Amino acid sequence: MADVLFSALLPVVMEKATDHVLQQFGMMWGIHEKLEKLERMLSAILDRLGDAEERQVKEAGVKSWLAALKNAAYEADDILDDFNVEAKRRKAEIQIDMTKKVRSFFSLGNPVSFRLKMGRELHAIVEKIEKLVDEGNKFGFTVKTQPQKDRPQTHSYVDESEVIGREEDKAKIVELLLDHDNNRNVAVLPIVGMGGLGKTTLAQLIYKDQRVEKHFEPRIWVCVSDEFDVAKLAKAIIDSAPGVECKQSDMDSLQRSLREVVSGKRYLVVLDDIWNEDQAKWNELKTLLATGGEGSRIVVTTRSERASSIMGTLSPYRPECLTEDDSWALFKKKAFEGRAEEPKNLVNIGKEIVKKCGRLPLAVKTLGGLMQSKGQEREWLSVRDSEIWDLQDGEDRILAALRLSYSQLSSHLKQCFGFCAIFPKDYEMEKDLLIQLWMANGFIPSDGRKELEDKGHEIFNELAWRSFFQDIRETEENALYGRLYYKTTCKMHDLMHDLARSIMGNECLGMEDPARWEDISTKARHLFTFRKVQLNNYPNIRTLLCSGFSASMPADSLKPKSLRALDLCYTPIHDCLLQLHI
Repeated sequence: MADVLFSALLPVVMEKATDHVLQQFGMMWGIHEKLEKLERMLSAILDRLGDAEERQVKEAGVKSWLAALKNAAYEADDILDDFNVEAKRRKAEIQIDMTKKVRSFFSLGNPVSFRLKMGRELHAIVEKIEKLVDEGNKFGFTVKTQPQKDRPQTHSYVDESEVIGREEDKAKIVELLLDHDNNRNVAVLPIVGMGGLGKTTLAQLIYKDQRVEKHFEPRIWVCVSDEFDVAKLAKAIIDSAPGVECKQSDMDSLQRSLREVVSGKRYLVVLDDIWNEDQAKWNELKTLLATGGEGSRIVVTTRSERASSIMGTLSPYRPECLTEDDSWALFKKKAFEGRAEEPKNLVNIGKEIVKKCGRLPLAVKTLGGLMQSKGQEREWLSVRDSEIWDLQDGEDRILAALRLSYSQLSSHLKQCFGFCAIFPKDYEMEKDLLIQLWMANGFIPSDGRKELEDKGHEIFNELAWRSFFQDIRETEENALYGRLYYKTTCKMHDLMHDLARSIMGNECLGMEDPARWEDISTKARHLFTFRKVQLNNYPNIRTLLCSGFSASMPADSLKPKSLRALDLCYTPIHDCLLQLHI
C-alpha cells in the first residue's frame, strides 16, 4: 500500500479557507464560522501531521486514517474552489456598471440557490473532518515539525570481500588523494551521487587502503548525517583521532584541541553523509581544519550537488552504477550464499530481477539478500513479475537510501517529486511543463514575494541538485515564427520513479497501467495517457495529460469540476463538453 502524502495539501486548503475575498463574502453568505472552524482544525492537524506520516509506515490504522483525511481534504479543496470562484465573480460584478451587473446576475444563476447548496456541502465536509480529527486524537500524535528517520551511523570498517565492482573507482580516488601536484595545505574531494550508489562503501575502501594508511597520519572518520553542528563535528573529529579524548564542550577549548590534532600533520578526514548546504557553516569548520600540513585531504560523501560545490576544492568524483556483470556477481553472492551450486532455473530469473535494480549496489545487494530465503522457482517468478514497490517485505529496505533522501525534502518538494509518478519510466520531462503542472495543482507555496513560476524553477533545481532528476539537458528549439528558445528536459532514474510511484500509489496513473484503471478510477487524481480516455470514468481527476490520442466526454456525463490541468497537445477532441472556470 502506498504512503499517504498529505502534508503538502493541507496548507493549500488552509490558504483557500482564509482567502480575503472569500472571508468577506463568507460573512454575507453566513458561512464565515464554518470557514474559521475548518481553518482551525486543519491547522491543528498540520502540527501533528509529521508524526502521523512517519508512523503510517508501521501502523496500518494510521495509514487508513490519513487516506480518509486526505480524501476529505480534497473534497474541501473542491468546495472552497467553488466558493472562491463565486466570491471573486460577485466582487467583479460590483466593480462594473449596473446594467452589466444585472445581466450577469441572471446569466449566472440564482445566488441564493448556490449559497444554500454550497453551504450544505461545506457543513457536511466540516463535520466529516471534525469526526476524523476526533479519531486522530486517539492515536496520540505528537507535534513534529519535520519528520525524521533514524539513520544508521557509518564507520570506517569494510569487508572488502563483500565489495564488487569498485576496484577501478578506488584506484582513481587513491591516486587523486596521493597526487603530489595537488599539494595545497588542505584539499577537499567530494564523492557525490544518488543514494544507494555505494559512496560510503567506496570511502571505506579508500580509508583502509595500505598506501593511504602509510601516507596520512592521523586518519579520521566522522559520520555527519542530519545535523551539521560545527561544535559537535569538532568534538567528533577530536574523539576520532588516535589516542585523544575530548572532554571540552565550549567552542574555544574545542578549537584549541582540534588544532593540536591536525596542525602541521598530513591528515585524512572523511566526513560521511553530508547534507549541509550552508556555506557559512562549512567555512567555519574549514577554518578549524586549515592548519593541517601540506597534502592534507578531506573526503566528503554527499547526495547533494550543492553541498559538493560548496565544500569541494578538487573536482567531485561521481561513481557510476555497477556494470551488468558486477551487478549479477553481487546479487548471486548474496542470493546463492551457502548453496553448493547455482540452480540453473533460478539463474535466468535472477538476471531478470537484477535488471530491475537499475545497477544500484544497495538495491542489488538487498534483493539478493531477500532471494536467499526463497528457494522455490515460483517465489523467484513472483518477485520478478512484481514491481519493486509492491514487495511488502522488501519495499522499505530496497528503497531505503532513496527514501532517506526523500525524507529530507520539505512538504512541497515531496509533492512536486511525487507528482512525477504520472509520467512513464524513462520519460523525458519538460521543465517548463512540470512547473506549470505544479502551479496548476497548487503544489508551489506562495510567500507573497516571488512569482510562483520563479519558485517553481527553484524547486526543479533543488530536486535536480539532490539527484532526484538526472540526464538534464538544455536544447535549442524552434518556436512559432522561427524564433529560437531553450528547452530544459530531464529524466528520473528507474528506482527514483519506483519511489515516486510507491509514494503516490493510485493517485497517479500512467499509460503503462491500463489494467489498473478499471478498479481504481475513482482514486485517480492525475492521469497520463496515449490511449483513448473517457473523462467521466475519472470523476476526481485533477490533471489530464492526453497527448496524441483522443479524449471524449459525452454531453450527459458529469463535469470534471476537479480538473486543474489539461494538456491535449496533438489530440483530436470528440464530443467533449468542458466547463472551465478561469
